Amino acid sequence: MRTMILSDTLTVSGQINVEDIQALKSEGVSVLVCTRPDAESQGQPHFADIALAAEDCGIEVANLPFKSGKETKEQVTAFAHILRKASKEGKKVHAFCRTGNRAACLWASAQVREGRPASEVLAAANAIGFDVSETINSVNGDTN
Repeated sequence: MRTMILSDTLTVSGQINVEDIQALKSEGVSVLVCTRPDAESQGQPHFADIALAAEDCGIEVANLPFKSGKETKEQVTAFAHILRKASKEGKKVHAFCRTGNRAACLWASAQVREGRPASEVLAAANAIGFDVSETINSVNGDTN
């Protein structure tokens, strides 16, 4: 598992396995967010198995699955809430999907909707190898 840092309180990665939970705990993660639907690809572990292992280690879990580019306003709002709450409580969040891109896009949407300048969000995502410009353009063009 390659962990990428988006902020002091958020890391992202590609798909994790039950065996990765202890390493995440050792890195200080106390909230785990899955943005990948179950059965998206063959051999992918089920969220329920990862959630059980995480909860056994004292890690809170949230499941916000969506197909790439199809996050909903509700998911963005929920993720923003998770990040705000974790920040207030001094907790570290780790979000994952197949490659980390979907998790980074959800973060970008949440950040822009919370008022963070798009240029800062783009720079942070680009620094770890993700282009979230389409996501940001979508959020900025959203008039609802």
